[in-house]
Amino acid sequence: IWSSLVRIDLVALAFSLAGLSLVIRQSVSRPRLMAAALLLVAAIFTRQSYALAAPLAAFSWLATKNRRQAIGIATCVAGLSLALYLVLNALTDGGFYLHAVTSNINQFSTERVVYHGKRLWQAATIPVLVAGASLFLLPRWNPAWPLVVPYLVGATISAATIGKIGSNINYLLELCAALSVAAGVTVATIQSQYKSKTLTAILTCSLALSLAPLMQVTVHDFGGYLEARRALTSEINRLTEIVVAEPGLILADEYMSLLTRQGRSLEFQPFEITQLARAGIWDQGPLLKRITDRQFSLILLLDSPSSIDDRWTQEMVKAIQQSYDLVDTIAGNRVYRPNSG
Repeated sequence: IWSSLVRIDLVALAFSLAGLSLVIRQSVSRPRLMAAALLLVAAIFTRQSYALAAPLAAFSWLATKNRRQAIGIATCVAGLSLALYLVLNALTDGGFYLHAVTSNINQFSTERVVYHGKRLWQAATIPVLVAGASLFLLPRWNPAWPLVVPYLVGATISAATIGKIGSNINYLLELCAALSVAAGVTVATIQSQYKSKTLTAILTCSLALSLAPLMQVTVHDFGGYLEARRALTSEINRLTEIVVAEPGLILADEYMSLLTRQGRSLEFQPFEITQLARAGIWDQGPLLKRITDRQFSLILLLDSPSSIDDRWTQEMVKAIQQSYDLVDTIAGNRVYRPNSG
């Protein structure tokens, strides 16, 4: 479902795969090596989790071909990343580190990892099995081993960060790419080295048939969600009209985009700042006072206990309930307006 969203994840994946594609050529020139390093750095600064699998695979692949080039790409990626980080952090007075690193160190749950692992297993059982088999079918003497195995292991480690609160299935995209690469190389290995046409045919057909459970899980998990959102179109339009007609300051969580689409600035990003407040990094006192003083003329909260718990501290919720009245529920959103006190 993530392919239908205009988000950073697929851009980062495109950068990392493009960098790998330049590295695995028969001969790697210095300009090509530098271009690959730039693409890998671009992937990292598009999404931090892409700092492991692709760079590790590129280094491992080149180490078997030309150790000097392997050290060169590792030095370039690490050096450029550090330099870019220092520049951005200096220009933002530490804001880059705060938003890219500190605010991403959230509560971790192994239960969330297990849940998404089970769903991935149900959706892509055959590719996962084939990828696991590739660890044994691609011994060290196989030319593809230095590329596939590090990429698969690195992507698996990165995918495990899906256990962070606020994470979603986009954390599995690079692992899906690694599973695809491993499956393709495994089929090619069986065909070229084991000379088994029957096994190759069975494996290829099995991978093709694996699209069925993949689509089934996708439709089951997200089809209903999308249909439910589409059914709210008229209510969302009504909520938009309320936002447009309100000249005062507005707080919102799930539907913050209603503000930015009207050219309004976001006074508060609930999830990110709430996590910082709970970690003791951000002082919520000034915001609580603004809420208590009824400085916001409209507050929109998604009518979901789990969503509210993730995005607002108990003190914020209490302040809203004391200083604002729930006047309506539109498109699954609680609509609050200041009370008279």
